[in-house]
Amino acid sequence: LKGRLGKEKLSQELLNVFDEPEIRQSYTQIWLRELSAPPKRDKLTPLAPGATLQEGLYTVQFKVGIGGQGTVYVANCKRAGQAPQEVALKEFLLPVFPDKAVRRRAAEKFQIEAAMLQRLQHRQIVQFLDLFVEDHRAYLVLEKAEGVDLKAYVRQNGPLSSSAVIALAKQMCDILSYLHEQSPPVTHRDFSPDNLMLDGKQRLKLIDFSVAQQVEGSVTGSVVGKPSYVAPEQFRGKPLPQSDIYSLGATLHFLLTGLDPRAVQVSHPGQTLSEQRQGAILDEDASGAEM
Repeated sequence: LKGRLGKEKLSQELLNVFDEPEIRQSYTQIWLRELSAPPKRDKLTPLAPGATLQEGLYTVQFKVGIGGQGTVYVANCKRAGQAPQEVALKEFLLPVFPDKAVRRRAAEKFQIEAAMLQRLQHRQIVQFLDLFVEDHRAYLVLEKAEGVDLKAYVRQNGPLSSSAVIALAKQMCDILSYLHEQSPPVTHRDFSPDNLMLDGKQRLKLIDFSVAQQVEGSVTGSVVGKPSYVAPEQFRGKPLPQSDIYSLGATLHFLLTGLDPRAVQVSHPGQTLSEQRQGAILDEDASGAEM
């Protein structure tokens, strides 16, 4: 009997480690019930325009795209007593019919992410608005960032001038300084041209925090991010705030050259720029000869 009581006490102590504040506990229970119910639609079918979520609170307008971390939609949000608002919905598939421990971990993962995002208050970081689970999917509700991402901007306009890149680099440094000064520091882990939106006033906004994490200790995590922009330690599953600085440098390489950077050991942006200028001169000479 004494041994059995000892085991029960130990089990309870282990469970207490995962206890959340009361409000988070209630969310966890709601999500566990949701994840126990049969799914209502095929797991690979994206939401169609006009689809509603949360009993009509959100109405999907169109799909922005599908990536490795989920599907992104633009939706209309209609809250009682408030004007309609366009928001970004990021959808993540959750486990269907796993055991309760797996469902609980999935629910807590998104609660932790929501708590992290909610703390971030910076005019150049996309604002977190809400988080909910419906039909075995978790949804992040985020501010809809205006403008075009830097990847598309360079594809449309070509490499940027040195002065333009310097101005954007200063904004990037301000954003990363804010993230890395949090306690614990927040590492974005996917800092790249795709996730930096540029508006009509040349102001940047950092989006997509789906793989961001708080850096605590030296815990090894999963490898995420775009290969051309990922620091060596991040490939080993050990990202640091400095990993975002590496990604910033890789982003500047792309803005200057229009090319995704190669591995740091063989990357020479100065040489690439020189070759591009020589090519442009040759093109101009050829055009003049034809005339």
